Amino acid sequence: MSTVAENLERLVTAKNDIAEAIRNKDVEVADTDGFEEFPELISRIGGAIDPSDLTYNKIAEIVRSGNAEKVFRIGDQITTIYTNTDGNQYNMPWDVVAFREVELEDGSKVPGMIIQSHYATVEDIQFDAKEPSSSNSSVASYGWNRWMYSGIRQWLNSNANKGEWWTSTHAEDVAPTQLSSVNGFMKGLPTDFINMLKPTKHETALNYVYPSGRASTYVYDTTYDTFFLPSLKEEHFQYSAQPTYWDGSDREGTDWEYWIQRKGEIAQDYGSSNANTNTIRYSLADKTTAKNVWLRSANRYFSYYEFQVSKTGFYASNHSIVSFGCAPAAVIC
Repeated sequence: MSTVAENLERLVTAKNDIAEAIRNKDVEVADTDGFEEFPELISRIGGAIDPSDLTYNKIAEIVRSGNAEKVFRIGDQITTIYTNTDGNQYNMPWDVVAFREVELEDGSKVPGMIIQSHYATVEDIQFDAKEPSSSNSSVASYGWNRWMYSGIRQWLNSNANKGEWWTSTHAEDVAPTQLSSVNGFMKGLPTDFINMLKPTKHETALNYVYPSGRASTYVYDTTYDTFFLPSLKEEHFQYSAQPTYWDGSDREGTDWEYWIQRKGEIAQDYGSSNANTNTIRYSLADKTTAKNVWLRSANRYFSYYEFQVSKTGFYASNHSIVSFGCAPAAVIC
């Protein structure tokens, strides 16, 4: 860490020296803190700071100081080791996808750097299990598309062993079929990596169908999650032919710059005719096998259809009981 520490100290010293020189020459400067005229110096010190050199603790320190965008760029990767239930280990890169002010559970708002797994999880998990005692026949047969109560949300946010990461969240709730065979997702990640992250606020629109009576009213759940699935909006998707089938507002988050760069300014539209190879997620297990992955957003006109990204690069929706991988996100803050 000495090289990085020295470089960071050099950055601060260089900025102060430049500011002093400008002041001594009486040159008017609109923002001496920003130094937009020296982007390479400010962001990387001429390339000397490489995110791969930074400890997790140092990364968190930079983000919490509000200086993340001066050190990191969209698309930079932070790599950790993921250990699955069988003890197999994988190098797991996380892409920097956005810089945002985020809200914590205590209501405070802090600088955040959003990261997302570059690869799909080794494990395939049901978004939600079927709930035979549900009053909604579709949920009884195909599961519920409500993120707040989903089985995959519990899996992503647990460090418990297999058989222990799920608890019932409502009267009809049923455990995902993977409960007995896989550990909680956080169990596979190093403690110092987890310590960079905090639960942050996320809103997710409910479907119109179940509970009933909201055919023209948007209703949202608020959750605080350490790991979460991206919404349609965050992954720069749209459903232009059926705008009421998804949430086009910013309540489910705003388009992440990473996906804007990969897809272009116009959001990727729904359906197989709009496939985009830049959207494909490959398995962490071998880095070459394309996988279907879950998103957080519910298909609003169905109680059981959940949006997903297909292994051929388009987005669609599928029954919540289906077992897919996911490319989870988290916030360093």
